[in-house]
Amino acid sequence: MPRMATTKVCSLPCAITAGKEKTTKQLAIRKKIESKEVKQAIENMQPTKYWIAKLQPIFNKFIRERDAQKPCISCGKEVLQYGENWDCGHFRTKGSSLHLRFVEDNAHKQCSSCNRGSEKYIAKRERVATAYEANLILRMGQDRVDAVKSDNVARNYTIDDIKQLITIYKQKIKDLAND
Repeated sequence: MPRMATTKVCSLPCAITAGKEKTTKQLAIRKKIESKEVKQAIENMQPTKYWIAKLQPIFNKFIRERDAQKPCISCGKEVLQYGENWDCGHFRTKGSSLHLRFVEDNAHKQCSSCNRGSEKYIAKRERVATAYEANLILRMGQDRVDAVKSDNVARNYTIDDIKQLITIYKQKIKDLAND
């Protein structure tokens, strides 16, 4: 116990211990700040491709959550079979229309069988695409489907645009969870 009210330690060994503790705490705080700064610097150096890869699963989750109470857009399946998952299927595929990958009217909940399985077989691909379009017209209306079909506007997302979309879709997911 210190002898006077203004002292913080009672003896030399106590002062040494207190000094080491204070130094250790300061070092830990400094390391934490430095690691945050390093992490931020590394994130700032990432290319657009990195940020798109971070946005894609968030956007896909939003689409699955938005359409959670709806059946598969292609086959109408409401319950999944063993081993299947719900995907975010694109009406105009990412392969042919990359500029539409984050357009909400172009993306809908789809069972994995329709979304991934149709690429193997031409006949199935055509059946799935036809059913997708027919159900999309019923769900959104012919005008909106035509707008998606004729949308050829290039979307060159900057890193700031993508970061903003990440924030927007995370918030939309939270909003859907609260409803």
